[in-house]
Amino acid sequence: MVANGGTLSVTGSTVKNIGEVPFNGAQHGVGIYYTGASGTISGNTVSLYQKGGIVTRDGGAVTISNNTVTGQGPITYIAQNGIQVSFGTSARLFGNNASLNNYSPPKVTACGLLIYQAGGVSGATKGGIAFIKADNNFHNNETDICNSERAEGSASN
Repeated sequence: MVANGGTLSVTGSTVKNIGEVPFNGAQHGVGIYYTGASGTISGNTVSLYQKGGIVTRDGGAVTISNNTVTGQGPITYIAQNGIQVSFGTSARLFGNNASLNNYSPPKVTACGLLIYQAGGVSGATKGGIAFIKADNNFHNNETDICNSERAEGSASN
């Protein structure tokens, strides 16, 4: 599912088998993808994705809640990310369960939640990694939460 600008809600969906056949190291294959879009991503089950379960990027404000995002477990061909908030997007995350995003080669890491140059990320009511951890269940990932490079002019992640 792709939202390219505008406002969209994706709720109660099952999204799976997204990517090339067979899955490989190409950096695409995303279950739910918001680019420059705002809205709600809630109550979805996302699995069997090549690169990312839920990806939000390029601005917008998104609420990501009560989703189950399951990676493929230990793999050697791509570093999967369960949920990604990046490039100026702000997000509020709570009630999510992201697991089994694991990559074997040592140069990069797979993340349950990847925050990269985001415009601000919070838990249900407050910003900060401690609140995001408390309001979500990131487990059995290579790295549960990866927080890197705050966007210029953004609030603290």
